[in-house]
Amino acid sequence: MSGPSGLHAKLERFPIDKDLVGRETATGRIPKTLRPIFRDHEDFTAGHTLNEQTLAALDASAALIVLCSPASAKSHYVNEELRLFKTRHPDRPLIPVIVGGTPDDPKDECFAPALKFKVGREGEITTAPEELLAADVSEEADGRSLAIAKTVARLLDLQTDDVFRRAERERRRQGRVRSTIGSVIFGLMAAGGFLAWQSHQRQQIITEVEAIVAKYSIVSPAEAAVPDTKESLTKAITAIAEGAAGDARYAKALELLKAGKPAEAEPLLLAVAEEKESRAARESKQAAAAYENLGAITRLSALRLLQCRLAWYGFRSVKVGQLRQLSERTLFVDLLQTCGTILCTVEIDPRSGAIRRCLLYTSDAADD
Repeated sequence: MSGPSGLHAKLERFPIDKDLVGRETATGRIPKTLRPIFRDHEDFTAGHTLNEQTLAALDASAALIVLCSPASAKSHYVNEELRLFKTRHPDRPLIPVIVGGTPDDPKDECFAPALKFKVGREGEITTAPEELLAADVSEEADGRSLAIAKTVARLLDLQTDDVFRRAERERRRQGRVRSTIGSVIFGLMAAGGFLAWQSHQRQQIITEVEAIVAKYSIVSPAEAAVPDTKESLTKAITAIAEGAAGDARYAKALELLKAGKPAEAEPLLLAVAEEKESRAARESKQAAAAYENLGAITRLSALRLLQCRLAWYGFRSVKVGQLRQLSERTLFVDLLQTCGTILCTVEIDPRSGAIRRCLLYTSDAADD
């Protein structure tokens, strides 16, 4: 609280508990807010004399709050206002708030004579001491919060403890609300930043994939004859690029593919596929997809090694579930059509589900 302005603002913004609003007290029905509070010296306007406006304000006021300090105690103007208010409205509350000085201290007196002593019917200041219940904003006395609560309690004719307790409860509630709002705003900012980062990462992956696919553009007639080769290659490299953030093998394979070394990337991709295969009971689909990605990259290797690699990787893919069942005992899968059709025939034990035999055929060779 910084002087009259601080007290004025805090009183007008003071949160009156909704349970108190409308209650009848000696000062009337408790309002929703204490606004407006007339403030002397600032609220006067041109066109009226000081005395006219002061008298009008005093007559319209349900209570008078006086800020007590050594300066106000010596002010003739303040003393006259107090005298007039006590004379004209002796039944209305007069609330002293000490902002400096010490009562009854000759060198540091903070109470004006009209406040400190009773005022007679004719407006004369007597020598009879007034019983004063003052709020003191100093930290050594009430402190700011309690001083405000005391002032509000006098204005509304309530117990100070009741007002103070309710005000503290409301202050804590508002603190929680502000904290929640702050957390939400921070969360939204963080989410916005994450989404922006995620969008940037996605665009970066797309750019990398497009560059790698362009690097391995299909040029040979054998490769050109394979349907959807470019699409499968794009899908495989995209999966590798997306997995690079969480798997160092994918990250290394991606760098090798960028460097034009698909043969060196192949063992890394095989390691990923084999690891997923070892958990085939719960990850059969992921393992099959990993082998599919590996097969797409294998096409980039020397064509003379292509058939045996496709046969082996095709068999591994079959093991993890990429099958098309034609009868109870025999399953077929059409793997790829590069350098001849490769057909895989798998015989499975109907009781145990184990693979009894796998025959892999190509147009040039057969592997048992």
